[in-house]
Amino acid sequence: MGNSMIQFRNKSLWVHDIYMESIIFFVLKVLNEKIKRNEIEVGHLNWITSYVDDLQKLFYGASDGALDLEFDRLEENPYCFSLVKAALISMYALLNAVDMELSKHQFDLLAGLEFGIYANWDEPLQSKELAQKIGDVLDFVAQIDPIN
Repeated sequence: MGNSMIQFRNKSLWVHDIYMESIIFFVLKVLNEKIKRNEIEVGHLNWITSYVDDLQKLFYGASDGALDLEFDRLEENPYCFSLVKAALISMYALLNAVDMELSKHQFDLLAGLEFGIYANWDEPLQSKELAQKIGDVLDFVAQIDPIN
């Protein structure tokens, strides 16, 4: 597996695909749950639904180096940007609070999502290690856009 490049305002952060797959998985889970529970403001529902659909297509057919949360696209809609950032923050807090191994098969039990055809990692991830990678993504965004 390779590394994916997260781009935001002409800056980039390289993140190994093992972590990007997991991060995107959890973002999809959180956003899909918010959509199902009608927790998205009506004026933003079509936008966030389109974003989730596109992210899910990328996730299902993921290939090395192609995973991205599309922060530049999210910046077009500050409300949706804040939803994704809040999802990342909550994921960071949850994963950092526990010390356990996570396998991709455990993820498949959540939300009916399965990893894409190129998801070939088999070794479990440590929750705190994944939390640190999420923290790196949050720090990257904060350095570029401290307001969001």
